[in-house]
Order: sequence, then structure tokens, then C-alpha cells
Amino acid sequence: METGLRHRLKRVARQISDQHRHLRTIYAELADALAGSELAPDARERFAYYREAIEAHFALESDTFFPALHGLRADLGAALEALDREHGQLRAVLARLEHRIIVGSGDAAARVLAEFATQLRDHEAREEELLSALGEDELGGRMPPSRTSG
Repeated sequence: METGLRHRLKRVARQISDQHRHLRTIYAELADALAGSELAPDARERFAYYREAIEAHFALESDTFFPALHGLRADLGAALEALDREHGQLRAVLARLEHRIIVGSGDAAARVLAEFATQLRDHEAREEELLSALGEDELGGRMPPSRTSG
């Protein structure tokens, strides 16, 4: 692979890992806003910020990273398509969460958020596993360690 493309993919891969870490931070803030039977006054704003951040993350993966990886490794097409489809599944859970927040159901919103977190954690683990496997060969060096735990 051309050195410039390798460098670009490596940079985007690091950005994705950094976004995973940032998403966990703002997830914790959202979880705090949904804790208990009463929603925090800023629960809707925290949700909107989280949703905006996750959509930006999905766009980076779906529009830039996955197509570049597919061009590099056509054999990863099925795995990349599955990851991309999972974005839609995660969006559906977010829509349910938004509904729970709008109707003011704190306990129900917290349960949906926990469901979302589990699905997102599994999704991130599959992405990080793929990035790690690609790290040394296709991306020209070790990738940053997985940050999905914690």
C-alpha cells in the first residue's frame, strides 16, 4: 500500500479509537442525567450532545474508514458491511431512548441506555479487533491499544 494512504488510514484509525474514549466520557454524563426515576433537567441536552457525537463517529466509519478498508482488503467486505448495519441497529435503540427521555421516564430511559451501552461496547470491540488485526500489516505499524474496556 502507498505510504500516504497507510498514514491516512492509521490517522483515521487513531481518531476512531479516540472517539470511542470520548463517547464513553459523555455516555457517563448522560447516564448520570438518567439515573433515578426523575430525569435531570438537562437530560435532553445531554442526550442531544451524545447523539450528535455518535452520529459523527458513525459517519467517519461509514463514509471514510470502512470504504477505505474495503478498498484495501476486499475480503473484509462482509465484516465491514455487518459493522455498518450495526450502526442502524444502534440508531434504533437511540430512537427508543429518545422517546423515553421525551416522555420523562427516567427508569425506562436508564434501562434502554444500558441496553445501548452493551450493544455499543460489543460493536466497538469488533471494530477494535479489526483495527488491531490490521495494525501491523496493512497500516504499517502497531495500532494504539484497544480502549473499549473501562
